[in-house]
Amino acid sequence: MAGKIDAVLFDFGGTLDFDGVDWFTRFYDYVVSHIGGNEPHKLNFFTAMKQAAMQMSDMNDIMSLNIDQTVIRWTETTHAIITAEKGHDSGNWDPMLVAADFMSDSHKIIERNHGVLSELAREYRLGCISNNWGNIAGWCSQVNYDSFFEVMVDSARENSIKPDPAIFQVALQKMGLNPARTVYVGDRYDADVIGSSSVGMIPLWLTGGTETIENDIVYMDYGLRQWQYIVKPAKIRSLTDVLQISELF
Repeated sequence: MAGKIDAVLFDFGGTLDFDGVDWFTRFYDYVVSHIGGNEPHKLNFFTAMKQAAMQMSDMNDIMSLNIDQTVIRWTETTHAIITAEKGHDSGNWDPMLVAADFMSDSHKIIERNHGVLSELAREYRLGCISNNWGNIAGWCSQVNYDSFFEVMVDSARENSIKPDPAIFQVALQKMGLNPARTVYVGDRYDADVIGSSSVGMIPLWLTGGTETIENDIVYMDYGLRQWQYIVKPAKIRSLTDVLQISELF
């Protein structure tokens, strides 16, 4: 397939701002690092995060928030939910400090990936497809990614959430792409690998070296404990590996 790829499209959270670790897992890990001992139950924490994300969808200003502001909002909302449901001791961590650690690490990766995208843009058409609150274009503009992307497709604005094939079709149609010649890079097996492959795109799984779908299952479907790899994608550990894309396919 080398030499036959026309475009590379990307997920954002966990992909462009970190090497293959989703936001749910990252938030949990930062909270654990701050409280030391008495770790919150992971499933309960993910449930609170999902509730917070849903609450944020109804906030009037959510589409205007940049990535830093969104991280703070999600951390604060999750903290409020946990504190209200489990009592003060369960919320014994500072959401602002957690958010600060999260974004400090994210911005280091974002800055590095600016060079990756710049190099890729010399040879391929680029775009972004994200499950978001309607502000993915604003995020890309904030971190100077917008000049690389022909489209920035947002689930909230398209009323379609990955892995729904419709959100991938939107990007393909807007860019006039052949899916069989289009690579999609994402960190989540369920949303990114399954979703992109369902429309004939070439999935590239950013695993960060963990190569696990455990976390996807936990917060996407709380009752699911068995999973089959119905798609076997190429895997990379870092977004910098995309620079060798011609060697991957």
